[in-house]
Amino acid sequence: MAMDTTSSSEKASSSPIAVWNTSKKGMPGMVLTLNTHGTSLDRHEVEIAAHDEKIKQISNENKVLWKELDTLKKKERTIQSLGMKLEGFEGLYATMREKEDACNSLNSDSSDEGSDGEAGMTSLTQRERAAIEASEAAYRDNSMKELTRLSYMFLMGVGKLTGYSLPWYPENPDKDTWPRIIGTSDLVLRFWWDEPLSHDNNYYSMRMIAGYMRTHGSSQMPSATTLLVAISKDDLQRRVSDKFLSLRKALHGVGHLDSRNCRVEAVAILNITSVNSAGSAEGQIVMKEEKKGRHAAQLASRAAGKLVVRNCKRANLPAESIYQDKKYDTAFVSKLMSDDEEQLTDTGEKTGKYVSHAPAYRSKELIELFAAVDATKDPNPSA
Repeated sequence: MAMDTTSSSEKASSSPIAVWNTSKKGMPGMVLTLNTHGTSLDRHEVEIAAHDEKIKQISNENKVLWKELDTLKKKERTIQSLGMKLEGFEGLYATMREKEDACNSLNSDSSDEGSDGEAGMTSLTQRERAAIEASEAAYRDNSMKELTRLSYMFLMGVGKLTGYSLPWYPENPDKDTWPRIIGTSDLVLRFWWDEPLSHDNNYYSMRMIAGYMRTHGSSQMPSATTLLVAISKDDLQRRVSDKFLSLRKALHGVGHLDSRNCRVEAVAILNITSVNSAGSAEGQIVMKEEKKGRHAAQLASRAAGKLVVRNCKRANLPAESIYQDKKYDTAFVSKLMSDDEEQLTDTGEKTGKYVSHAPAYRSKELIELFAAVDATKDPNPSA
């Protein structure tokens, strides 16, 4: 039988327990390595999070910069627009300075004697004459005439300037119902066509148009920019006044003004023949041209008085009258009262009576309503 020569120590080292013990000796190094890698990974995650935060910050800063860039671009466009307007004002200022210098030099040199003074006078007169000629040329230019026409249309709020379309100054002006200029809260202009240029309202309105042309004419009609610089204040006002006279001539052409500039308009008149049992007026409506020369405040006072009388008469109508219906209540307001004019004889003397005219736009039903009320006895006649 063979002998086992393996030593006891060798046997011990090859046993499973011996191997496990040997492995356990290397475990601390492995744990240390893993801990080192974990710490490194945590550090990288922190760095990544910091980079992400930095990216967000840069992105936000970029958005702010883009907004600032847009704002700067808008300011640049505004500055360019102001620059164009400034050029026009600079040209106007230069022209006015030349005129001022010419006048000052002319006054200072008027007392000088000798050929030098006379030569200076001739030179200054030529500059002044050049400015006057430029202003006259601008006044006659077709672009200036067109700008005047457009300015009248815009400030009056009308689409055309013909004798049939020109609006009259309202006889009962009310700011609450007064039309506004399109796109603004400003009141439209109205003229007293049957009054002269010097009439307060006409003069003020024409000054408004001239000021509008001077301020907004370049943007409304760029071709008139240089003309507005060259034209003098007096010539611009003359251009606006000429247009007023031209429009009034158009009213003459369609028969709305007579030869004495008195207003003539068609009015509806009901020739009452009877009042039926229902309290309704019967008759024939005819159109007639009447001259109107009156004052708005006076007419407004008469309209208010007429409304009081008509309300009293309407209350005195029979209970079964159709005009007692509440639907007719809206017709009894001061603005719907027709105009009362003093009746005149053929020689122009007052008779002490009034002639009432219904506007041409009034309906047949409304004319009959007022005719029936007027034909009713007044329960409280004035003395």
